Order: sequence, then structure tokens, then C-alpha cells
Amino acid sequence: MRDQCEQNRRQLSAARRQLESLRRLNSALRNERAAVEALANETRLRQLNQLRNKSAEIERLRQKLDSEHRHRQQQQQRQLHEADLLHLGN
Repeated sequence: MRDQCEQNRRQLSAARRQLESLRRLNSALRNERAAVEALANETRLRQLNQLRNKSAEIERLRQKLDSEHRHRQQQQQRQLHEADLLHLGN
């Protein structure tokens, strides 16, 4: 009977140590998961910022090209108009 009680105490003590070890492991895993999620969020935000910057840059270039295209068309129209006037004057 005494041996059985001692054996039960040892088993209970071992189970408590194992439970505590599992709790520490669980806590460490939760902390690691939180750190990984934070890093993933930072990465996604950085990528989103880069995408927004590229989109803004593309829009600026598009506007610049549109403006240059309009300017060239106006020049060509002026040149054609001047050529027509010269032709009519001759």
C-alpha cells in the first residue's frame, strides 16, 4: 500500500512536470506564432506600400506621356495648318 502511494506520487509528480513543460512549450509556440504573424503583416504592408508607390509612378508617367502626345499632336496640327496656308498663298 505504501509502495503504491509512493508510486502514485511519483507518477503525479512526473505528470505535473510534463504538464508544466507542455505549458511552457505552448507559450513559446504562441509567442513564436505572434512574432511570425507580425513579421508577415509588416512584409505585406511594405509590399503594399511599394505597389502603391509603383502605381503612383506609373500614373505620373502615363500623364506625362499623354501630355507629350497632345503637345506633339498640336505641333503637327499647327505645322499642317501653316503648310496649308503656305500652299494656299502660293
